[in-house]
Amino acid sequence: MALVSNLFLGQGPWTPWQMLAWGVMGLLTGLFRKSTLKDQPWWMVIWGALWGLWFGWILDLWYALAYVHPLRPASFFLSFASSFPFDALHATTNAISILVLYRPWHRLMDRLILKYKIL
Repeated sequence: MALVSNLFLGQGPWTPWQMLAWGVMGLLTGLFRKSTLKDQPWWMVIWGALWGLWFGWILDLWYALAYVHPLRPASFFLSFASSFPFDALHATTNAISILVLYRPWHRLMDRLILKYKIL
């Protein structure tokens, strides 16, 4: 996903960190595949919002390690704090998107699973 989207948006040293973040997100989300939590929209909204923040923090870590010199606790904290408005916006748009699109997407996926016997 990161590789394809960055073909349009630009590649950079942050791309592996994006891939790491999305991979960890997919791995942790996959742990819920047999849970009833995945069928509860509010849980998915909260999970999506949390990942909006966590994704930003993983990319903030890359930024701090690559560009903040000298890396001290205060400068490390400031590099995270400076991106908090963007991370909060990312979390909010994740939550709103899931809130709006979860039910139609869930119906579509249930239909595809039943029709094509995917699982």
